[in-house]
Amino acid sequence: MSAISKNLSARSLLSLSDISTQELQWLIKYALHLKRRHRRRRWHSRLRGQNVALIFEKPSTRTRVAFQCALAEEQGHAIVLSLADTHVATRENMADSARTLSQFFQGVVYRGREHTRM
Repeated sequence: MSAISKNLSARSLLSLSDISTQELQWLIKYALHLKRRHRRRRWHSRLRGQNVALIFEKPSTRTRVAFQCALAEEQGHAIVLSLADTHVATRENMADSARTLSQFFQGVVYRGREHTRM
């Protein structure tokens, strides 16, 4: 694990302004590495035992399928939640929901209608 990947591991990435140019370059290089590995069907178990919440404010077939397949290939577990399954924006604010979810999930993917919501 590189110093950059360790630095990114406990941070949220909501926009490109959340990371440095060097971190973005590392992410792109790592993504290309993963893509090459995927083409060769060489998966690992880096996400074994890891739970990731996939929260959708609006339906998104490509995002849902891409994350579920990627998690399965790395032996992680995806739990899909719609906003109807949560109380985000109705009875709970985003910060409270994030604190609660962080107790159960090692990662959260949020597909919202607009970026200003975060």
